[in-house]
Amino acid sequence: MKTKIQMGGTDDSRQSNFELLRLLCIFGIVSMHTYGVFYSTATGFNLLYGVLINSLFNTGVSLFMLISGYFGVKSSFKKLLKLYLEVLFYSVLSSIIISMVTGDWNVKRLIKGFLPVSTNQYWFITSYILILIFSKYINQIPEKLKKKDFENLLILMFLVFSVVPTVVQYHVMGDGGKGFVNMLLMYFVGRYIRLYWKDEPHSQKKTIAFGSSVILLGFILNLVLTLLRGEKGVYAPFARDCSCIIIIASVAIFIAFKKIRIRSNVINQIAKHVVSVYLFEGAMRTFLNQFFDITLYADKWYLFAVLSAYVLVVMADCMFLDVIRSILAKPIENIICSAGEKGFEHIMEGCEKLRSRY
Repeated sequence: MKTKIQMGGTDDSRQSNFELLRLLCIFGIVSMHTYGVFYSTATGFNLLYGVLINSLFNTGVSLFMLISGYFGVKSSFKKLLKLYLEVLFYSVLSSIIISMVTGDWNVKRLIKGFLPVSTNQYWFITSYILILIFSKYINQIPEKLKKKDFENLLILMFLVFSVVPTVVQYHVMGDGGKGFVNMLLMYFVGRYIRLYWKDEPHSQKKTIAFGSSVILLGFILNLVLTLLRGEKGVYAPFARDCSCIIIIASVAIFIAFKKIRIRSNVINQIAKHVVSVYLFEGAMRTFLNQFFDITLYADKWYLFAVLSAYVLVVMADCMFLDVIRSILAKPIENIICSAGEKGFEHIMEGCEKLRSRY
């Protein structure tokens, strides 16, 4: 199965239902990031809105990885390098734009801009690339394990990396689920659904109903805890990436979209730029904030509408930039990737000769 390097996307996944899901996920992620300026000060209806988007939209990255797991990923050096070049481009450009707008030429930020993967500049991308690198071996786990053994592995990972952190509010990896282990768990769940899930209407309805109940439960718990604190701002401990509630909700949402049968070239074409939005939305917001101050609407009941419109503008601008980048960078990327692939092949041949000699 060949890989199309996109978040949650492969050559087989150009199904508009999943492409639409990816677009909704990135909309939710950018919405949460944009709402971040109100996170600690929100009150009233806007506080309720903040709890809602955190309780629902934090399923985004888990859904990306579920899609990847469902279709499977198989890396090649050329495609891996192409992804890295895209990440590097947006990382460097983001660092420059943020430095120019803020006037703060932070050396650490600039260094991280040139080393986006190794410095975990984008934690999800780093996790995704690690899964791509080790995909040859990772994919053998669900393929070669017996169904029962694979289920036991999933249960054990879920208990250690989700149930326990949800209860004690501390993740053993110290990352709150924003790291390789949690993304690997979601990838495995996606593989399990592809290999063993039966599309029975009764099972689908039960899963979706259960998932909807879990989302509502998470919202209520986060809202109650937020109100009990007696302070301004959102408090959503059950909306972390590793939370049982987020993981179960992600699976339910995925199953719901799996049922949808739509075909739209427009959706497919727009969804091709999801990665660019994820990589550049922070810098784009920093730039747009010079012309539009969203904090002026902090006390307005219609903040949700303003914020949603703002997010759509951010996404559209990022996608437009990516279209230009794709056109201009394609010849250069092809040259670098072809040269890199040949160099990699020579290195591997040398390693093989050395290994056979000893």
